[in-house]
Amino acid sequence: MAGTNRKILTYEEFNKHFGLAGEYVNTSLLKSENIIRNRIINQPVIIKPGTPEVHFENCEFNCKVKICEGSINEFIPSYRQMELIVEEEKRKELSEYDFEKWKTDNELKEAIRSKKTNTIKHQLSFTNNCVFNMAFIANDMIFEKKFIVHSCRLNEFHLRNTKFHGLADFWNSTFNKGMTFYKTDFNKTAVFSMATFEENVLFTYSLLAGKSIFAKTEFKAGLDLSQAIISGELKIFDLLFRKEEFDTNYFEKENKNGYQKAIDYQGIIPTENKVHTFQILRKALEDVGNYDDATKMRRAEKSAARQLNYESLELGEIPVMENQGDNNLLLNWATEPFRSFRLINWKELRSNDGLILFLNRRSNKYKTSFWTGVWFTVRMALLFALVTLLSLGDFWAHLPWIDRTTPDYEAMQKGVKFIVQFFNPARRINYLDALNPWFGLAYIFDFLGRIAVGYGIYQTVQAFRKFK
Repeated sequence: MAGTNRKILTYEEFNKHFGLAGEYVNTSLLKSENIIRNRIINQPVIIKPGTPEVHFENCEFNCKVKICEGSINEFIPSYRQMELIVEEEKRKELSEYDFEKWKTDNELKEAIRSKKTNTIKHQLSFTNNCVFNMAFIANDMIFEKKFIVHSCRLNEFHLRNTKFHGLADFWNSTFNKGMTFYKTDFNKTAVFSMATFEENVLFTYSLLAGKSIFAKTEFKAGLDLSQAIISGELKIFDLLFRKEEFDTNYFEKENKNGYQKAIDYQGIIPTENKVHTFQILRKALEDVGNYDDATKMRRAEKSAARQLNYESLELGEIPVMENQGDNNLLLNWATEPFRSFRLINWKELRSNDGLILFLNRRSNKYKTSFWTGVWFTVRMALLFALVTLLSLGDFWAHLPWIDRTTPDYEAMQKGVKFIVQFFNPARRINYLDALNPWFGLAYIFDFLGRIAVGYGIYQTVQAFRKFK
């Protein structure tokens, strides 16, 4: 392993590379070398503006790493005294030699003043299996150049009110604890490819203005993009989710403070945010023509929507859009989380939207599986053909085990034909007249069977059109 060749950063090296800085590494005192390799650093690392470009490779940090504001020297021009004194008077008062000397001394000078800033104007990188055993803090900072964290393992990583004006690259890094990118602006390319998030990761009010690349990114817990401001492009490829471990919390509509604390500080993902996140991912995949993965996200989205509905029912409420013309009333409400809602009770859900959810799931898995549609159609045809047969007098009269010693193959052939024709919803209805229907029940079952089989055929076609 790369970490086995690390050596402890001694105080001698400490002073050689950084200058005497007390009990912490202050990179603003960096002298010449700007690459620190294969070291175990047992002192806190403080990185401030004005630091020369510094790179850490295969280092282990046993104390916190903090990037914070600091003072830099700013050069400003002073007022020329020659603007205050008449040059001609000085020329008269002084000899030619003294005048030239005075003129040189009082020409445009530069003054130095100290200025506080939170802007890092150079590249900063941590690469090649750096390990952060304590917190890595970069709150309220501005990074003008590249910020690179490659193949690193971070225990805690804090980014709040942080701005990246250059590349922000977290390729192949592992985040051990929950991560909230709170009001973090990614103004250029942000790379999360092959990164692993062991716990929830939230982009709460973060700006994704450039290209945000998630390729083979693994989320072992949850992801929340619902509150992100996405004005750039999401480049998504082969995301790895453990959906069964994607735990969320349901927050009542009135519990605004609890909801806000959850996404701002606690790293808890509300269930409605989970629905919206999968919608964002699905849309991004559809935009680039990756319909196969988009279909998986659609399934996850619908599953999350059902979870939301069930959780809300436990509290006796369910949010539904007032727009009753929406065909996906129960499923798509989360796409517009700030629309007005009304509450419906359990009975109304069961009699209306609950039935719609059940049928859509059983008939084609929400337009994602045509095989489910085929199987649904076959089952409906067999079911209603059977109950229709049972309500016919001729069926009972031709049963092989009633007053017969040998099977009636002709009757069996007619029975098979009878069942097969149930797959055609447009069949004639007068075929039942000669079969001695009991109390007209066969006509009712035949009518219901036409509806069920026709619905199954329609849902099968809809599943075939999932890539439209």
